[in-house]
Amino acid sequence: MATLSQDETGQFSNPVQDHGLSQPRNIAHTVSYAQSHVGYDCSPNAHNTFPYATLQPPAPHTFCNSGCIRCCIVISIVSILFVLFTFLLAYFVVHPDSPVFVMDTFYISNFINTSNPKFTADWEANILVNNPSEKLKVHFDGVKSYMFYQSEFLATSNTDLNFHVKPKGHSLLHVKMSTNNPDQPEVNQWVVDAMSQDRNEGSLSFNMRMLVSSSFKAATFNFDGKDRILKVYCDNLDVVFVGTGPKGFGILSHGQSKPCSISM
Repeated sequence: MATLSQDETGQFSNPVQDHGLSQPRNIAHTVSYAQSHVGYDCSPNAHNTFPYATLQPPAPHTFCNSGCIRCCIVISIVSILFVLFTFLLAYFVVHPDSPVFVMDTFYISNFINTSNPKFTADWEANILVNNPSEKLKVHFDGVKSYMFYQSEFLATSNTDLNFHVKPKGHSLLHVKMSTNNPDQPEVNQWVVDAMSQDRNEGSLSFNMRMLVSSSFKAATFNFDGKDRILKVYCDNLDVVFVGTGPKGFGILSHGQSKPCSISM
């Protein structure tokens, strides 16, 4: 068992120091030696050192370069142009300019209302059709025509058509009606007497109505619009007669053309 010895001066001696186990007095020299010969970092903050720079996450990869940006811009421009083109096309097809109908010539023959018990007459009309549109052509498939004296129905006819009018163009529509039609309605006697009186007074007025089957088509590419029924009203067609009897005929007074109204 270790004991503390007392020296001559009365002081107790330290057994650790006496046997060479005490710490070296020159600590700085020991640290310098460890760093130079062993390679160990003895600095106070050595244990906190972390290689942060070498473990940083890689920078995110750039997927969209300048070529990708240009491609996106081109696609956006093309999409905008396509939407604009579709809008303009829909506008012109859905809201096309209405054709213009003008009664160019109107002719009546075989107008017999006194000698025969049955009223007879033949009507022929040439209608000038103008297309005011600059982009669309108008195609006509058929027309159903009706002839009236005032509001009294006189005759009807169906005419098959197969022609078109180019943009800013015009064409002639020929329509014929006759009382010899099997669908001819019976005309009341008071109507026949009224027409006879008007003729004797110098002029006779008729009203002509038409239902025209048509469609609007693009002139520069293959695009067809929906079919439309045009309601054409050619009213107050004042007719003067030349000659008397069965050989007499009637034409528009003053030989002037007369515009018709239209409803789509």
